[in-house]
Amino acid sequence: MEFVAKAKTSGLSSLSELHKVKGHDNFAYQMEPKPNNASTQDVAKSTKYVSRIKNSKSNEEEGNNFEVQMPQGINLTSVLDIDVPFEEVGNLFQLLEFCSIFGKDLGLREGQPTSIVHELFSSERTKRQQYCSIISMIIQLLELISHDRNMSLSLSEINNNWFNAIGDLVLKSGVLSNEFPPETFKGGDAKYNEMDASRRLKLLNFLCDESLTTLAMRNIIKNKVLEFEAKKKEAKQKATVANKKEKQLRKTMRSDFAKIHKENTGVPLSSEEHNKLLSQLRAQAKEAHEEMMEAKNMISKRMQTCDVVRTDPIIIEDNGLVLWKLKCFEEEPKFLLQDLGTFDDLSPYEKWLAFKAEQKEEIEKFISSKRKQCKQRRM
Repeated sequence: MEFVAKAKTSGLSSLSELHKVKGHDNFAYQMEPKPNNASTQDVAKSTKYVSRIKNSKSNEEEGNNFEVQMPQGINLTSVLDIDVPFEEVGNLFQLLEFCSIFGKDLGLREGQPTSIVHELFSSERTKRQQYCSIISMIIQLLELISHDRNMSLSLSEINNNWFNAIGDLVLKSGVLSNEFPPETFKGGDAKYNEMDASRRLKLLNFLCDESLTTLAMRNIIKNKVLEFEAKKKEAKQKATVANKKEKQLRKTMRSDFAKIHKENTGVPLSSEEHNKLLSQLRAQAKEAHEEMMEAKNMISKRMQTCDVVRTDPIIIEDNGLVLWKLKCFEEEPKFLLQDLGTFDDLSPYEKWLAFKAEQKEEIEKFISSKRKQCKQRRM
């Protein structure tokens, strides 16, 4: 589907907003019109692969501007080692991100998302069973949606009623009706087999988005958020306890504990006992410090955002570049660059770029500089 590219045409700013219901409660694709003051032209200006970052206002006045460059990415033309048309990479990431977050809750089989990618785009699939994993996921999503909307359906892979059910949902939502008119679904699943990968992927993403409006999925999201908050609270408590413990131990190390020991016991500490006790205190302080850093690391790296709440980009540039770190993409350095292009571009398609593992430090420096700039602007 459109992923963040929808932001370019619909005034949305993040993946989460693709799933927000603005119209009828039952259909995620019915959204309110974009506000009159929301200009899509604000997101596109000039440069392609280089992002320029200026220094703070004070440094600008002194003429000490500096420039940090985004490393040049490599055009991404394969996903999970399967060649994918560049215009479908973003749509495929939308599907895989959904599966990464909700796959277990929906009962998807291990490896099913990979099989779906293979069935969609691999030339090695068999003609008879080329859509088994796709149809299986379609039926799982349709059962969830139909139960929520009190639709009486008896779905099976061996007949085409699942295809008719998709048609009913598309017709009622009204959003994809231009691309999928009612007659599309009147020819049975033979019509589905005639569709290209792009159209099949679009229907699958449509069902994923529709499923997010169901009560069952809202409960799943609610429970995941509660679990996330509980873990975040626990991590903060561990960090606080470990920090207090470390401070107390270091305070004891700085004190004249030999004198205190004599006052309490009446027996002076020998030099050997003093060194032994000091060594123990140092070891305990080090252990407490490691516990604190581990807890803080848990908070900073894994607990800042909850996956089911939103998948937000790391950085959005005014030249149409968007930097992502998706749950579904595990290849080092795990960063993805989305190039939405400018509104003057002739090509309507977005591009996705990956990076080499050795570019990780460069990317992290760029992110750090960008965030520092944003912080300075707020001051």
